[in-house]
Amino acid sequence: MPAGLTDVPPDRYLVTNLKPLSPEQLAYAVAQATGPAQPVADGKAPVAAFVKVFGGRPGEPEDAFAATLDQSLFLKNGAVVRGMIAPKPGTLVGRLTKLTDPDAIADELFVSVLTRPPTDDERRDVAAALKDVKDRPAAIAELVWALVASAEFRFNH
Repeated sequence: MPAGLTDVPPDRYLVTNLKPLSPEQLAYAVAQATGPAQPVADGKAPVAAFVKVFGGRPGEPEDAFAATLDQSLFLKNGAVVRGMIAPKPGTLVGRLTKLTDPDAIADELFVSVLTRPPTDDERRDVAAALKDVKDRPAAIAELVWALVASAEFRFNH
Protein backbone atom coordinates (compact mmCIF):
# COMPACT_ATOMS: atom_id res chain seq x y z
CA MET A 1 0.00 0.00 0.00
CA PRO A 2 1.51 3.39 -0.98
CA ALA A 3 2.26 5.88 1.75
CA GLY A 4 -0.29 8.66 2.04
CA LEU A 5 -1.14 11.56 4.27
CA THR A 6 -2.81 9.21 6.72
CA ASP A 7 0.56 7.51 7.23
CA VAL A 8 2.24 10.71 8.44
CA PRO A 9 2.90 10.55 12.18
CA PRO A 10 0.78 13.10 14.09
CA ASP A 11 3.89 14.85 15.45
CA ARG A 12 5.06 15.74 11.92
CA TYR A 13 3.95 18.82 10.09
CA LEU A 14 3.71 19.24 6.38
CA VAL A 15 5.24 22.49 5.20
CA THR A 16 3.66 25.02 2.88
CA ASN A 17 3.65 28.75 2.48
CA LEU A 18 1.04 30.42 4.60
CA LYS A 19 -1.46 32.44 2.63
CA PRO A 20 -3.68 34.76 4.65
CA LEU A 21 -7.29 35.21 3.69
CA SER A 22 -8.06 38.52 2.04
CA PRO A 23 -10.02 40.95 4.23
CA GLU A 24 -13.20 40.13 2.31
CA GLN A 25 -12.59 36.39 2.57
CA LEU A 26 -11.95 36.71 6.29
CA ALA A 27 -15.18 38.66 6.82
CA TYR A 28 -17.27 36.10 4.97
CA ALA A 29 -15.47 33.16 6.62
CA VAL A 30 -16.18 34.58 10.10
CA ALA A 31 -19.80 35.22 9.13
CA GLN A 32 -20.24 31.71 7.76
CA ALA A 33 -18.49 30.02 10.69
CA THR A 34 -20.35 31.91 13.42
CA GLY A 35 -23.80 32.45 12.06
CA PRO A 36 -26.61 30.82 10.20
CA ALA A 37 -26.02 29.76 6.62
CA GLN A 38 -27.07 33.04 5.05
CA PRO A 39 -25.38 36.20 3.76
CA VAL A 40 -23.94 38.73 6.19
CA ALA A 41 -27.02 40.21 7.87
CA ASP A 42 -25.97 43.84 7.73
CA GLY A 43 -25.06 43.77 4.05
CA LYS A 44 -21.65 45.23 3.33
CA ALA A 45 -21.05 46.91 6.72
CA PRO A 46 -19.16 44.00 8.37
CA VAL A 47 -17.15 43.40 5.20
CA ALA A 48 -16.23 47.09 5.05
CA ALA A 49 -15.08 46.96 8.68
CA PHE A 50 -12.80 43.97 7.95
CA VAL A 51 -11.42 45.67 4.82
CA LYS A 52 -10.71 48.85 6.78
CA VAL A 53 -8.75 46.97 9.45
CA PHE A 54 -7.13 44.14 7.46
CA GLY A 55 -6.74 45.82 4.07
CA GLY A 56 -3.56 47.48 2.92
CA ARG A 57 -3.23 51.16 2.37
CA PRO A 58 -4.63 52.42 -0.94
CA GLY A 59 -2.29 51.74 -3.81
CA GLU A 60 -0.20 49.16 -1.96
CA PRO A 61 -0.30 45.45 -2.84
CA GLU A 62 -1.68 43.01 -0.29
CA ASP A 63 0.95 40.35 -0.94
CA ALA A 64 2.58 40.36 2.49
CA PHE A 65 1.04 39.74 5.89
CA ALA A 66 2.00 41.56 9.04
CA ALA A 67 -0.34 41.48 12.03
CA THR A 68 -1.01 44.85 13.58
CA LEU A 69 -2.25 45.98 16.95
CA ASP A 70 -5.41 47.35 15.30
CA GLN A 71 -6.14 43.92 13.83
CA SER A 72 -5.65 42.20 17.18
CA LEU A 73 -7.88 44.68 18.96
CA PHE A 74 -10.52 44.40 16.22
CA LEU A 75 -10.65 40.61 16.62
CA LYS A 76 -10.61 40.66 20.41
CA ASN A 77 -12.79 43.64 21.27
CA GLY A 78 -14.35 44.87 18.04
CA ALA A 79 -18.12 45.24 17.99
CA VAL A 80 -18.36 43.58 14.58
CA VAL A 81 -16.66 40.32 15.62
CA ARG A 82 -18.21 40.30 19.09
CA GLY A 83 -21.62 40.81 17.48
CA MET A 84 -21.01 37.86 15.15
CA ILE A 85 -20.20 35.54 18.07
CA ALA A 86 -22.92 36.76 20.41
CA PRO A 87 -25.28 34.02 21.67
CA LYS A 88 -28.36 34.44 19.49
CA PRO A 89 -30.82 31.89 18.14
CA GLY A 90 -29.56 30.26 14.97
CA THR A 91 -25.92 31.27 15.42
CA LEU A 92 -23.10 28.87 16.21
CA VAL A 93 -23.00 29.97 19.85
CA GLY A 94 -26.78 29.60 20.05
CA ARG A 95 -26.57 26.06 18.67
CA LEU A 96 -23.65 25.09 20.92
CA THR A 97 -25.41 26.42 24.02
CA LYS A 98 -28.20 23.89 23.48
CA LEU A 99 -25.74 20.96 23.56
CA THR A 100 -24.85 19.38 26.89
CA ASP A 101 -22.10 16.88 25.97
CA PRO A 102 -18.65 18.56 25.81
CA ASP A 103 -17.55 16.16 23.04
CA ALA A 104 -20.58 17.12 20.93
CA ILE A 105 -19.79 20.79 21.55
CA ALA A 106 -16.17 20.27 20.52
CA ASP A 107 -17.23 18.39 17.37
CA GLU A 108 -19.70 21.06 16.25
CA LEU A 109 -17.32 23.89 17.19
CA PHE A 110 -14.30 22.59 15.29
CA VAL A 111 -16.21 21.43 12.23
CA SER A 112 -18.10 24.73 12.02
CA VAL A 113 -15.08 26.99 12.46
CA LEU A 114 -12.03 25.05 11.28
CA THR A 115 -13.81 22.47 9.06
CA ARG A 116 -12.03 19.60 10.77
CA PRO A 117 -12.72 17.36 13.75
CA PRO A 118 -11.04 18.20 17.05
CA THR A 119 -8.11 16.21 18.38
CA ASP A 120 -8.40 14.40 21.70
CA ASP A 121 -6.42 17.18 23.37
CA GLU A 122 -8.76 19.79 21.91
CA ARG A 123 -11.76 17.84 23.18
CA ARG A 124 -10.24 17.85 26.67
CA ASP A 125 -9.56 21.60 26.39
CA VAL A 126 -13.19 22.30 25.49
CA ALA A 127 -14.44 20.14 28.36
CA ALA A 128 -12.08 21.89 30.79
CA ALA A 129 -13.14 25.34 29.57
CA LEU A 130 -16.81 24.50 30.16
CA LYS A 131 -16.40 22.75 33.52
CA ASP A 132 -18.07 24.63 36.37
CA VAL A 133 -18.61 27.88 34.44
CA LYS A 134 -21.32 30.22 35.68
CA ASP A 135 -22.04 31.89 32.34
CA ARG A 136 -22.04 29.02 29.85
CA PRO A 137 -23.07 31.05 26.75
CA ALA A 138 -20.21 33.51 27.42
CA ALA A 139 -17.73 30.63 27.85
CA ILE A 140 -18.89 29.07 24.59
CA ALA A 141 -18.63 32.44 22.83
CA GLU A 142 -15.02 32.69 24.05
CA LEU A 143 -14.28 29.23 22.61
CA VAL A 144 -15.73 30.31 19.26
CA TRP A 145 -13.74 33.53 19.41
CA ALA A 146 -10.52 31.64 20.19
CA LEU A 147 -10.86 29.54 17.05
CA VAL A 148 -11.92 32.48 14.84
CA ALA A 149 -8.90 34.47 16.07
CA SER A 150 -6.49 31.56 15.59
CA ALA A 151 -3.77 31.41 12.96
CA GLU A 152 -5.33 28.20 11.63
CA PHE A 153 -8.49 30.11 10.77
CA ARG A 154 -6.73 33.19 9.38
CA PHE A 155 -4.33 31.33 7.08
CA ASN A 156 -5.14 28.88 4.28
CA HIS A 157 -8.68 28.45 5.59
